[in-house]
Amino acid sequence: MMAPRVELARRKANEVLDALDITSVAPLNRIEELCAMRGVAVRAESLRSLHGALLRSRRLIVFNADIPEIGKQRFTIAHELGHWELHPQLQQILCTAEDIQAYRGSAHELEANAFAAELLMPGFLFSDAMRYKAPTVDDAKRLAERFQTSFTATLLRMVQFSDLPVFAVFSVAGKIKWYCRSKIAET
Repeated sequence: MMAPRVELARRKANEVLDALDITSVAPLNRIEELCAMRGVAVRAESLRSLHGALLRSRRLIVFNADIPEIGKQRFTIAHELGHWELHPQLQQILCTAEDIQAYRGSAHELEANAFAAELLMPGFLFSDAMRYKAPTVDDAKRLAERFQTSFTATLLRMVQFSDLPVFAVFSVAGKIKWYCRSKIAET
């Protein structure tokens, strides 16, 4: 199994941000326009078990219109744009909720997630909010609203940027589904 090229994905997202001359949060809130500027259209459809799809030959990203949260819709669109930018060899990509939300799976899915997180919450805008501050649930809510991202994606980004030993744990019925820790917590 190929190791995910997460740093490459983040660099590519920053190249896109640079090419589009994005220096503030406001333009990031128009993800469909950003996709159009990169040569791919976006359309909402009812997709049943899928969250999103990239149809390269049609230059089209489709996201599930039934996703109730705007932040998850936007992350799905950015995730598919990540496939567009990072994986030109893949002609059609169908992504389930697990592909996008679990932060696990194939290298391509992990790369697309890293691209989406960097594109929607760029390090140069996000890092100052986290410097020398222990992340709280209120901070995650505030930043999710500012960046128009999901609570989960924002929380994971906060852990990534924290200078303190912090963990985020997601559990269901008392069983841990996944966890994330800051770099300093790894030592």
